[in-house]
Order: sequence, then structure tokens, then C-alpha cells
Amino acid sequence: AKGRALGNEVVVSEGNLSEELLAQLAETQFAAFGDGGFTDNTGVAQAVAAGADELVVFLDGSDSLWGLFGGVPSSSNAIPIPDNIFVDDLCPLCLLNFRIFKEDSADIQTTFNKTKQLLLLDGIALINAIELGTLEVTTVQNMWFGT
Repeated sequence: AKGRALGNEVVVSEGNLSEELLAQLAETQFAAFGDGGFTDNTGVAQAVAAGADELVVFLDGSDSLWGLFGGVPSSSNAIPIPDNIFVDDLCPLCLLNFRIFKEDSADIQTTFNKTKQLLLLDGIALINAIELGTLEVTTVQNMWFGT
């Protein structure tokens, strides 16, 4: 709960983080995980495998996040394929989806879309909006990510 509260303070601060807030983030081991490349583009699976049980995640698009849930193929194309091309699978140029959460992808997306907050950002050149939401999920056994 403390991580979520600190995440909320970061959002409310609108990028103007005080020295006190920065110290609290460091003290609670508020850590950033990077891009997982072709296996976990979110860093979520690595964080969960490292023992995190509460995450604040910033994503540029959520497609990779939904690949961590059930009901999705084990891989997806890393680059979009036009409808008029005669191939539907570009593997080995693909992203691997490793299920680490029990919930079904379609169900959790529906829940997220119903409960998310949409923050519209006027006057910012590269960002139109930010979606903010909370997901409560359950991990499943995954030999690659130790969950």
C-alpha cells in the first residue's frame, strides 16, 4: 500500500518531486525495471520474479502487459503486419508472451477499461493522455520468471 501511496504522490506532484518525496522513494526501494525486449516488454515479469508484490508501472501502450495474462497466444508479432500480406506470423521476429498472472487477458482488460482514470493533457506536444488504473492480480507458476 505504501508503494501505491507514493505512486499517487508522484502523479499529484505533476513532475515536481520534492527532495522529501525522492528520499521516500529511495527509502522504500522504489525501483525501476527496464524493457525486457522480446520476452517482457513491460518489466513487470522481471519485477514479480524479483519478489515485488506491488508495482507502479508506466507503459507506452498496454499491449505487452496483456500478454502476461491467460488467453493469449504464446507469441505475437513484434511489428504490425498489413492486412494485404500473405503471412500472418513473423516469428522469429516476434514477442514471446509468458503468462505470469492467473486472470484472463480479455477479462482484465475489460476491468481496467471500466475502472481506469483518463488524464487528458492539454498543451503537451508528445503525450495526449495518461491512463491510470489499478489491477489486483494473482501470479501463476512460471518456470522462466520464477513465479
